[in-house]
Amino acid sequence: MIWSFVSLHFSISMSEVFFPTGRHYRAAVLAAFLALSGVIPNGNAIAETIIVPAGYEDMAGDFSNIPFFEFPLSSRYQQLYASSLFEATGITNAVLVSVISFRLHGPASGFSDIYPGVLVELSTTQVNPVSMSISPDDNVGPDPVTVFSGDLVLTAQPCDSDLCPFDLEIPLQNPYLYFPGDGNLLVDIRLPSSIDKNYGYTDIVITDLIRSLLVGEDESTISIGGGMVTQFTIAVPTEFIGLSPASSVNTILTEHTVTATVIREGLPEDGIQVLFEVVSGPNAGQSSDPGSGECSPDNCVTDQDGRVSWFYTGGIRPGTDFIVASFTGIDGVPVVSEPVEVVWSEPGPKPIPALSEWGMLMAAMGIMLIGTLYTLRKRGSH
Repeated sequence: MIWSFVSLHFSISMSEVFFPTGRHYRAAVLAAFLALSGVIPNGNAIAETIIVPAGYEDMAGDFSNIPFFEFPLSSRYQQLYASSLFEATGITNAVLVSVISFRLHGPASGFSDIYPGVLVELSTTQVNPVSMSISPDDNVGPDPVTVFSGDLVLTAQPCDSDLCPFDLEIPLQNPYLYFPGDGNLLVDIRLPSSIDKNYGYTDIVITDLIRSLLVGEDESTISIGGGMVTQFTIAVPTEFIGLSPASSVNTILTEHTVTATVIREGLPEDGIQVLFEVVSGPNAGQSSDPGSGECSPDNCVTDQDGRVSWFYTGGIRPGTDFIVASFTGIDGVPVVSEPVEVVWSEPGPKPIPALSEWGMLMAAMGIMLIGTLYTLRKRGSH
């Protein structure tokens, strides 16, 4: 049972736990509960920072522009990074991204402000920066992950030179596992509130390897162009297991699939047996059974890409399941994923069948026939 785990490879400070509202709040509470039970989501890695594009560590960008957080309307901002940007910094294996940072183009005055209700998602996509679509949803990868949800605090120190520090930070509540070999990285930011402030300009580069898209709330205001010079705080996990999708909505008594990815030393690991378990919710207690046909590949063992999927069927009760996946680490200590959620809902009312065009025509002809017969009968009675 998952509750028998006594220690894991990753430790967190309670001061670093963020408690947003809604499902993110519930997931954070569950993660904290798992921690108190000796079950702490996995990790074990040393953080480092990289700057993309490489070479801009000590060099200002090509020009400056109004940043996304000063746009005067509710907006959606996307920045797409080619995977080769990460490979140019020496990153070829999977990494965990924990902080995304930008910088002002100096000289600049310092500021600090709160941006309410910000949502940030990361995904791995096959869309290339040079072919970035003006329709934001077309740029998103197949499995976007919410990495931040809540009030975002952005702070920048005064800067007297052209080269400012990377102090405009987005700390990810859920670190994102990114493998450059799988595709390009998309950062997708939604700001629901009007901002219309002028704190300065951010550092921009013009290259085919980074593109940005800014779309206003009514989608009538669209800007596509260069991207901000970015600093990523990353770590190569010694042992890690990720679970997706992060959130799903299903109808009761239907099948749901979750997929685990096992990483060792930054590379997918095959031949690892994974345990899946519903730890909370209406289907709590359900777990994977190797050899039963519930997993793909069979026996719940990872394939050459380090992936294995589990299929389970929801019961008759609606509610929210939380699922974790785990495997036994190199030293015998369980490595456990962050929890994902499945919301089970009751089926809606069956729709009333609509008449086809032919059906409507036949009904009209029937009504006309009845009317004609009625008229003839009425005349015959006189």
